[in-house]
Amino acid sequence: KQWYQRRVRAPMSPRKGGGDDAGWRCTNCYTSNGDDLTCCSKCRLRKGTNRSEVFKEDWECCRCFANNFSRRIDCYKCHTKKPPINPKYPDDWICPDCKGVNFSKRIDCYKCHAPKPLNYSNNY
Repeated sequence: KQWYQRRVRAPMSPRKGGGDDAGWRCTNCYTSNGDDLTCCSKCRLRKGTNRSEVFKEDWECCRCFANNFSRRIDCYKCHTKKPPINPKYPDDWICPDCKGVNFSKRIDCYKCHAPKPLNYSNNY
C-alpha cells in the first residue's frame, strides 16, 4: 500500500475577465474582459462607460499619456508637471506663484495671497 495519494491537478480554466479571447476591452486600463462581466476586472469601470465621464477632474500626461488623479501636481510615471488649468471665465486669472485659478474681482490670490500681476493676460 502507498502511504500517500498522488494528487492530479485539473487543467486550469481560463480566468474570468482575462485571456486573449475576451469579449471587450476597458477604455480606462485596457484590460481584456469576458462578455459575462459588466465591469472591468481590474479597475471596476462599467462596461461601455467612457473614462472621461467618470473621472472628469483627472488629467492625462502630455508626455507619456499616463492617467493621473486630479490631486497630483506632476505625472506619477515621468514626473512632468501638470498642465495649467484654463479659467472658467475669460476675465479670471491664474496665480503665477501657486497656479491657483482666481475670480476676476480678486486683487490677491485666494490660495497664497500673492497680488494679482498688473499686466496680467490669460492668453488662451
